[in-house]
Amino acid sequence: MILDAIYNEGLLNNVYLNMNKKVKKFLKSFDNIFTLNYDRNIEELTGREVFHLHGDYFSLVDSENPTIIEGYIRQQAGEPSIVIEDFRHCFCNALLLDYSGKLKLKRALDIIKCTSEMNRWLELLRRDEDEFKKQIAALKEKDKKVYQYVITYVHNPTLKVGTDYYFDKFSNLEGELHIIGLSPNNDSHIFKCINESKLEKVYFYYYSEKDKNISINKPYKLLSVLEL
Repeated sequence: MILDAIYNEGLLNNVYLNMNKKVKKFLKSFDNIFTLNYDRNIEELTGREVFHLHGDYFSLVDSENPTIIEGYIRQQAGEPSIVIEDFRHCFCNALLLDYSGKLKLKRALDIIKCTSEMNRWLELLRRDEDEFKKQIAALKEKDKKVYQYVITYVHNPTLKVGTDYYFDKFSNLEGELHIIGLSPNNDSHIFKCINESKLEKVYFYYYSEKDKNISINKPYKLLSVLEL
């Protein structure tokens, strides 16, 4: 219901029509743009790729996406789609709003770990097929669902393990980071990534005085978003 309300029958995606050339020039000046929003307004305005840390309205949830292992398995098994076309945006890969920041980050990092593990199986098959057969047989006895995922992946290595929420890319940023429109009270997982990165300086645009209390261990400067 909340996703549907934010989507607002698609009107959300027209916000960029009210953004002027100065906004466009400002946004295009950055090397990389990350967002916690689900819409594509920045993409439409700038023509640039934008990294959605919490997912977006335009990519289906993993179970319905045939480019991802889970969705591919369901499709190959002939399982019906659960997507209701008029509410397609509600079946997107956006991390649910009732997730805590900690759980959002865990979900993203689990996908990164699983991807690494799948690549290990693929490399083992390429390097030592006999050993692969031995280990995969043991896995089949232990966990049939994981076995199915591994077999599916090694036979279709172009599949994704899950949605890429770009936290790996975000956590490895260097240089300067400008933060606009982020609540220091709701997104502690974002600040955790910042603190563990190699960033040299952070510029944080605050809306009110209560937003000035941020948990960043990097050199930072507070700026008024109203002035911006």
